Amino acid sequence: MPAAIASGVGYVLGSVVNYFLNYIFTFKSAKSHAEAASKYYVVLGVGWFINTGLMWLLAHHWHQNYWLAQLFATGIGLVWNFSGSKLWAFKPAV
Repeated sequence: MPAAIASGVGYVLGSVVNYFLNYIFTFKSAKSHAEAASKYYVVLGVGWFINTGLMWLLAHHWHQNYWLAQLFATGIGLVWNFSGSKLWAFKPAV
């Protein structure tokens, strides 16, 4: 399986587990699941494009080592997803 596809599939599967962990433990959200999940998956949708796009660019287009490409893409995605989750998806109402 190409590295970009494998990375994208793993990203989607991990997002389901991460949603519940973030909702319950990381952000202790009181929002409804409809509101929190819809915002969370918008953030993660953008993150998925960032991750998969970086993997395609680095591993397939520029022929970089796919392990290093994945490490870099994961780091960028982690910053994006955490920031979007904290500042928008799970942000408490004031």
